[in-house]
Amino acid sequence: MPFFHARLFSRIIAKSREVYLLKIISLAVAFAASTLVGLFALNEFGYDRFHNDHASIFRLLQRNNAETYSGNRLSNRIPPEALSKLKAETGDSMVLSRVKLMSELSIISPRGIFNDQRVHAADAAITKIFSFDILDGSLIDFDPQRQAVIISCSTAQKFFGDRHAAGTKIKITALGDTLLFTVAAVYNDFPENTHEAFNIFIAFNSLSVNALQFNPDDAGVYGRVFPPAPFFEDWVSPAEKDEMVYRFQPISEIYFGPAVIGDNAKHGDRYSIIILICITALIFFLALTSFINLTTLTLPNRAKELAVKKLAGTSQWDLVKTFAKESFAIVAIALILGLGLLLLTSPLTEPILSINFISLLLKGDFFLILILAGLF
Repeated sequence: MPFFHARLFSRIIAKSREVYLLKIISLAVAFAASTLVGLFALNEFGYDRFHNDHASIFRLLQRNNAETYSGNRLSNRIPPEALSKLKAETGDSMVLSRVKLMSELSIISPRGIFNDQRVHAADAAITKIFSFDILDGSLIDFDPQRQAVIISCSTAQKFFGDRHAAGTKIKITALGDTLLFTVAAVYNDFPENTHEAFNIFIAFNSLSVNALQFNPDDAGVYGRVFPPAPFFEDWVSPAEKDEMVYRFQPISEIYFGPAVIGDNAKHGDRYSIIILICITALIFFLALTSFINLTTLTLPNRAKELAVKKLAGTSQWDLVKTFAKESFAIVAIALILGLGLLLLTSPLTEPILSINFISLLLKGDFFLILILAGLF
């Protein structure tokens, strides 16, 4: 019986092939566009949310309120005295870590010399703020007294050809000064949707930072509140109450937040993404409207078929089920074609949207499956 219905449906399609072809193509394009934009939007709005209790993580910003000041009033460069006062006032309610970006460094490893590298110097407390998925070694050994460094998995593969690099040595050089560091741990790479690429952390040591020709007093500050809870009130330094205000910026707001002095973070445009979602929703709505209108056009050609089925005793409910099965079959074909279209265009869209659709499909990504199920 199912074979008979399939053969009958194929004949129906053959009689109105142009209409059904248009229905399938329009739905396939709508599926492809909606899936891609849905993944892109989830990726954009998910920046820095992969950390455990991300709502409790913040970056400290300094705002200059002086009336005579001109230019960008926001800066992520926190003076040491302000950091000391904050630590004294908050006690154990939060943990803080200096983070200093050092760029254009050369790194010497067993696999050669790598120039123009970006390295972050951070206090050991950074391991309690960010979420590290350790693959080799231990974060306990991340100690400035040991000249320790922790690196991402991709960095370990680049420097050593193997992710099991704990205990090995690398040299970091700048303008003739060379420092030797021991790899304390290798962690899984942070996702692409992080506001800054954190691939190499050296334990913060003022002497080491100075030796690499950088100012250790010119650093940013990240923190985490304990117990896990948002802590986003402004904090005013008592000694500079009239000019300097220090704000706790949630880490998830950095990507869509304003650019600040000393900022090396990636930034996105929230409103552009919303507009893109609206345009895609309109495309999907038009595809649905076209599907309904084209379905209506095929009904007069099927009047004889419906009349014969009625005379044969087919109930109204059976007719509804038949039409529903046909619609699901057409939608399924359109969905498969839409996925094929995304696979073909993935090499073109990945550099623009930073989404590897092929990888997500092979991994059975939860959000991809959820989007496809919802659209279907």
